Amino acid sequence: MAWDDVPGVISRHDGKLRNAGKRPLPPLDDLPFPVRDAEARHVLGIPCAPLLGSRGCYADCAFCCIYAYADSAEGARYHRRSPENIVGEMEREYSARGVRLFVFHDDNFFVPSPARNIERYTRLQDLLLARGMDDIALVIKCRPNDVHEELFALLKSMGMIRAYVGIETNSDEGVVGLNRRISPADNQRAVALLKRLDIYCSFNVLIFDPEATVEGAERNLGFMERHVDIPFNFCRAEVYAGTPLESILREQGRLRGNYLGWGYSMRSPRVELLFRIAATAFHGRNFKSDGVANLNMGLRFDNEVLRRFYPDAWDDQWHRRLVEFSRRVGNSSVTMMRDAHAFAGTVDLSRHGEIKRYAIELARRVGRSNLDLLREVKVLRLEMEDRMARLGHRWPAGPPGSPAPWAAETARLTTSVGSTASTEQLPAPPGAQP
Repeated sequence: MAWDDVPGVISRHDGKLRNAGKRPLPPLDDLPFPVRDAEARHVLGIPCAPLLGSRGCYADCAFCCIYAYADSAEGARYHRRSPENIVGEMEREYSARGVRLFVFHDDNFFVPSPARNIERYTRLQDLLLARGMDDIALVIKCRPNDVHEELFALLKSMGMIRAYVGIETNSDEGVVGLNRRISPADNQRAVALLKRLDIYCSFNVLIFDPEATVEGAERNLGFMERHVDIPFNFCRAEVYAGTPLESILREQGRLRGNYLGWGYSMRSPRVELLFRIAATAFHGRNFKSDGVANLNMGLRFDNEVLRRFYPDAWDDQWHRRLVEFSRRVGNSSVTMMRDAHAFAGTVDLSRHGEIKRYAIELARRVGRSNLDLLREVKVLRLEMEDRMARLGHRWPAGPPGSPAPWAAETARLTTSVGSTASTEQLPAPPGAQP
């Protein structure tokens, strides 16, 4: 068979696209385990490995590339491995490479049935315990409607130390427009339950989407404000090829760009302005791997690794300090976003010069806050090292000359925040005044 006849391959011939048809999806248990010959990566000295217990997702959110990718194949959009097959791979990693931290990259760890989920993960727990694998930790991702007390208490007893919760939006128009099939009450209930169970979680909020309103942005900021002690990020709903969102915007004549990068303008000019201001001012904080948002999430995750594997180096007072740090990061972001929200909601949209000056000044404010928070990250990181070292635990060093995780961000902020801030993202409207 020629390579361009393989199902799932799309090729170009004489300037025309050729589609070889949908690829078939084999039963996941029939696939061989991944080849992992290299040494496992470490988190605080704990070997870790990624794995998948399922592929696809049962939901059909309008913006999600996972749904679109799975729908492009022949077969069910969501299918799972058996618990026996999953534990077979985990046992191999456990024995061959000493892995103790298993990071499940399932797009959704659950089906929409608490009873079936409890049955599945009770079986997984029994299989792990039968193999003596009771000294492990798990990381998962989930939708808010799948967070149930009995299920998550079970997962915590198995060693789950972190759950990423797909909040995505807390506004009414976002829930409908993005086809989330959940409610703001589901979001609140899920986060409140995880706090009560003392399970570390993080989330992202799509403040901006094609139908976002000023009032909806305020509701999203309100959700973030209620949970500033949990690491979070915020951004815009992006357009991915093959998604319902792409089709909707194309039909409406609002889709811009091409398959390398689609874009759009929000229906509300004031929300569009708020997005452009936020994208300029919060770029370093929200979207850099060494930005404050990611360092906050990473610091709290490492704290859970510390609690699970080095309990003698962890205590409640230390934990409360890290939660308080997350609260300062969250409050900082919400406070400055509320300021931008108020500005975007009242400014004369024709006064481009005023808007540009505000965006630059907000970027400077965020940059100054970033530097203060990065100093705190450094102090907390060094104390975490010291806590481990005092008790004889080894903190793995990076390659010689490796910068500390906060160093690159500090250097970046000293050059990119100022008159060169990317206000080119704010094109002057017709009739703009200087």
